[in-house]
Amino acid sequence: MNLMNEDMHFSNPTSPTTGFKIGTLHGLAPADVTVSRSLDLASLTLTFAPGSFAAGDFITFANFAFPILLPVQFEVDADRVRGGQVVVTLSDNSTRTGTFFVERLERVNNFTGAGLVNADAATRKHSHDRD
Repeated sequence: MNLMNEDMHFSNPTSPTTGFKIGTLHGLAPADVTVSRSLDLASLTLTFAPGSFAAGDFITFANFAFPILLPVQFEVDADRVRGGQVVVTLSDNSTRTGTFFVERLERVNNFTGAGLVNADAATRKHSHDRD
């Protein structure tokens, strides 16, 4: 995965707080997966033990990514990694490339920060409904 075009970089995968964490595995064992980060910090590489990744297998994982200009820890939503590249190298050395995408860009809501509920309007509506 390469985030250079998104002006972001990956946290150190070995960091106990912001590094690589395996989520759900199907058909794999944690020992089948190793991770490394490029010298420019823009790419994260997952390597699977030979023969361990078969059709139908999958892994979910997390590794913090930070904006290059603001290298501090804070929440980064999925919209920030839109356009990040994923390159998969198969056992025959052929490659497949994909791009991160999100369904739609969400506007940050000044009342909740999440853009899902306007707490001020919801509270006013609820109080008017009670009158």
